[in-house]
Amino acid sequence: MPLSIASFDARPRRETLGKRVARVTRASCRFRLASAVLLLASAGGAVSPGALPAQATVPAKPALPSIATSAIDPGEPIITPFANFYIAGGQAKFDVSGINARFNKDNGFFALSGDAYTSGLGFYIPIGGILAGLDYEVLDNGFESTPAGRTDVLSSAMIQGRAGFRLFSSWNLTIHGDLQFGGGIATIKFRDRTGGAGLAPATNPTWDEILVKPGAESELRGRFYFIAPGVGFDYIFLTDAKSQRGFTLGVQVATSLAPHRTAWTYGGHDVFGAPDGAPVGAQVRVTLGYGGFSLKKP
Repeated sequence: MPLSIASFDARPRRETLGKRVARVTRASCRFRLASAVLLLASAGGAVSPGALPAQATVPAKPALPSIATSAIDPGEPIITPFANFYIAGGQAKFDVSGINARFNKDNGFFALSGDAYTSGLGFYIPIGGILAGLDYEVLDNGFESTPAGRTDVLSSAMIQGRAGFRLFSSWNLTIHGDLQFGGGIATIKFRDRTGGAGLAPATNPTWDEILVKPGAESELRGRFYFIAPGVGFDYIFLTDAKSQRGFTLGVQVATSLAPHRTAWTYGGHDVFGAPDGAPVGAQVRVTLGYGGFSLKKP
């Protein structure tokens, strides 16, 4: 059967067209699949390594809080108060009302002042939840002298413990409440310019007998105890954010109470009829010292 040109070329043309359609269809499917993957990745906030290969970045670690930022960050833990070693000076009250009431024209002494200057030294350190410390303090009430040449001098020395608690603390400032408790020795001297014979120290004299016959000098010592609730404000000067030591400046305010009567002696013997006398009332001290704290590693 003879073949025509039309019948000879028809089949190859149909096969070529089919292959082309298949290739276009496959390419279109690949494009649609890639587009779908990109849309899903962008909607989820991350691209999978197979869809969009990229270099992975390591997230940065959060910076540790510095001393400066920790001081104002309310989320930081409570800061332990710093230890403090200091010298102190200020003003205090000493109850001389009973002593002054015994002075008259017969013994010729003038009344003493109840205001005293104080000087001393001390320290406190944080132990657990309290501030434990110790102070040594000297009170000087001065002296009074009469035209007749009689002089009375009053001074005291005290040792007191401290139990404090934190009211507020930061890297630089500590505000603490205190309960001070201790005892001391008050020393009063009666002098007469004309001298003369005083009372024998081996006797147990009365207070008024000593005033009448003080001799060149008669010294009496009174033992007292007291408690003093108060509050303190201490600031430490740090040179930079990494410093843990520095000079300190502070103010301490307290009120002294003496629940027991003062026991006076003369030459080691008890004095009968002696008045009371002890530090009672407000006291204010300014402190200058050196202190610091330690940072515990987690």
